[in-house]
Amino acid sequence: IKPDNLAVKPNTGIASLIDVGFLTSAKTFDVVKGSKQYMAPEKRSAGEAAKRGKYRRPFSGEEQKKQDIYSLGISIIEMLPTLPHSFLVDISRSKPVDHNNKIRQMLENNEANKDRQADVTWGTGPLLLRMINKNPDLRPTAKEVADFFGGFCEQIKDHRENIRQEAKRKDNP
Repeated sequence: IKPDNLAVKPNTGIASLIDVGFLTSAKTFDVVKGSKQYMAPEKRSAGEAAKRGKYRRPFSGEEQKKQDIYSLGISIIEMLPTLPHSFLVDISRSKPVDHNNKIRQMLENNEANKDRQADVTWGTGPLLLRMINKNPDLRPTAKEVADFFGGFCEQIKDHRENIRQEAKRKDNP
């Protein structure tokens, strides 16, 4: 999962996963496909080991779900409209490991300094940090992510409606 594989309908805000043509079922774990900067660390290291001739069993369905949570977390972070453009340019030029470390560091700094600066994650920082945790067992479940962002999207809708109502009141005193 990466930002290029997510399409959001502007009128509804509903996101769809698109272009997943590389998905295959494999009996052996000898090829890792995908964009490395969106890959969970355990998948990236397994792919590097496979290049050296060290193979492991294929990841289980549960392991793959945790990897998808990681990728989705990185994707959501990159799509935050409040991130500085210079930060996005910097991470786009980074190696995958540096890319993910820089994102994690930015989130940690954001959480530590929220009382002194604007929250660039709009309150999603703690969940996003869990989503990109290096330890897959500490990542949230898909249900936790869906429940959180479902409520988050409702709050954004309410906020937009309040802005519209206020604009109408200003236009029609």
